[in-house]
Amino acid sequence: MKAIYTARLPGCPLHHLTSKEFELLEYLAQLAGRVFTPAQLLHEVVG
Repeated sequence: MKAIYTARLPGCPLHHLTSKEFELLEYLAQLAGRVFTPAQLLHEVVG
């Protein structure tokens, strides 16, 4: 069974995120205001 993740922002619903998309969104939200390189984001999500 495939998990479905849903995120909601005021005025901008984000539906049907993959688990990796949700992981990335969660990571960015927890560290709001920081700047990341693509390599850093890839490492965080993929491992």
